[in-house]
Amino acid sequence: MPMNANANLLHKKYARVIELYANKYHVTIEKAMDRFYKSFLYHEISRGISDLHCMSDDYLTEELNEEWSQSKYYGIRFAGVTDHEVVIRFEANDMLELHIEHIATYDDFGVKTEMNDGDIFIVIPESGYSEVSLNIPNSQSYRSVQFVVRDVKHREQQSVDVWFDGTVNAHQMPYSP
Repeated sequence: MPMNANANLLHKKYARVIELYANKYHVTIEKAMDRFYKSFLYHEISRGISDLHCMSDDYLTEELNEEWSQSKYYGIRFAGVTDHEVVIRFEANDMLELHIEHIATYDDFGVKTEMNDGDIFIVIPESGYSEVSLNIPNSQSYRSVQFVVRDVKHREQQSVDVWFDGTVNAHQMPYSP
């Protein structure tokens, strides 16, 4: 069933949520806009899923923050897939050094393929981002990639699933150096 929301009112709602998010979480309007339009929340609102456009601006701002708060220190986004690689974007407000390990892919049938390219070490500049290209032959035949991210500075570790539709799921794990 198509959404019946007025397009002008919907765009005004987006603007209010972006402005509220920027003010509440002390990020620039540009960064808030980037996060909002790349979020799964925006994907759901713009397609009329669950009447999210009827929810309050505060509620949507909290949902956006929760989506971007997989870690207190960094955010992970799916950036794209080609025939030979999957690109993952890591953003942070502080300089971070991250280790990516235990990389695996999953096809449409849920079959797991371990990638044995070794660990990846990345540095995210302060208030910046780094993109990581995972060399995965025939990338487009898979539906997701899974890996473990270890943040040594904050002694945090999480398992991350990145789906090629843009969805990112992250789960905290006990830290193991």
